[in-house]
Amino acid sequence: MGEQQAEEIMRPKNMLEKSRPRRAVKLGFVDLKSKGHDRPQPNIDYDIISAGSSVLDALPYPKSARQMLDIDVYALYGGDLPEGLFGGRNEGLLKIQAHTADPQNIAGQEAVASFVREFDVKDDQYAPGFLFSGVFRRILIEGSANIGIDLYEMDSDASEYYGRFKSVVDKVPEIKSIDVLKGIPYLSLATNLAEAVIDVFGKNPDDHIWGELPLLEIKPLIGGAFLRDGIYIIIEAERDRKAMKFEELKYRNNSLVGTTGVKLGAHLVFGLRLREYSGRA
Repeated sequence: MGEQQAEEIMRPKNMLEKSRPRRAVKLGFVDLKSKGHDRPQPNIDYDIISAGSSVLDALPYPKSARQMLDIDVYALYGGDLPEGLFGGRNEGLLKIQAHTADPQNIAGQEAVASFVREFDVKDDQYAPGFLFSGVFRRILIEGSANIGIDLYEMDSDASEYYGRFKSVVDKVPEIKSIDVLKGIPYLSLATNLAEAVIDVFGKNPDDHIWGELPLLEIKPLIGGAFLRDGIYIIIEAERDRKAMKFEELKYRNNSLVGTTGVKLGAHLVFGLRLREYSGRA
């Protein structure tokens, strides 16, 4: 297959026209400071609070004009993803993207760094392959960060088709330069890859479960989300038609637990770290 054919595959149809997220989500934060801890300790229950809580306002942050942002993923929980295959088994893709400036050209146009990972998980279990997974390093921001979270449920055999598709696009020279685990380069090829897999092989391309691009700011507007060092939770707003409340959830031993018998929905646990930017990447 020539480069022109590969390029055509890499340029899927407009997903925005036919892919709308199905489920609303909430952004929470693990409150370690109320227990006097900088890191989670074993067998301790930590409260989950809104990312817009004034508690975060009191947490320290870099005072430099620009900051370097690191992002890790700690866990992905399947909940009750739709149309699971045999025995409630689900296959899908998680896409995380972050807007970043180029350290070599700060005054230039922002770009998007993308992380894409395939997963296979049963209902109400954690997906393997996400434990302390480094996603981005050295994302350059200026007081705020857009962190896009997209979750897709695949109806076809994602593991089989993803491998076939990747073998094709790997022949494109630009793919060779991608180092997704370091958030490099400042290209959207990983995003295009995810969307193309869904577009070409998904039986129902509109199985877009989450689709959020929250703005986290060091000094947000009233009611806005704070950007701080810590552990964040993306949790579905409802499970079985019942609203999910932060007050009913705890963070214990690197997992989310319900305190009132509440059944957890799909959720993502990830960590953010901010550093001062000194002019060097």
